[in-house]
Amino acid sequence: MNRLGWKAWQQFTQAHVRTYRLSGGRIGGTFRGGPVLLLDHVGRKSGKRHTSPLIYARDGDDLVVVASKGGRRRTPSGGPT
Repeated sequence: MNRLGWKAWQQFTQAHVRTYRLSGGRIGGTFRGGPVLLLDHVGRKSGKRHTSPLIYARDGDDLVVVASKGGRRRTPSGGPT
């Protein structure tokens, strides 16, 4: 994903988070049929606080989240998949 594509993805993600929060999850609570949660976390390098919408599944009492950096072929940490 080039720099312009990444900026567009970030804007889409930020809009998703705002819409999810404003609607209490009624809008943005699912994506392509899968449930979505908002995960608050701190950037590994920047130390900045972020919120990421992530698709999840239930495994008993646990939640299994999918972190894919928008479907890229590399892991969110930058290593190969």
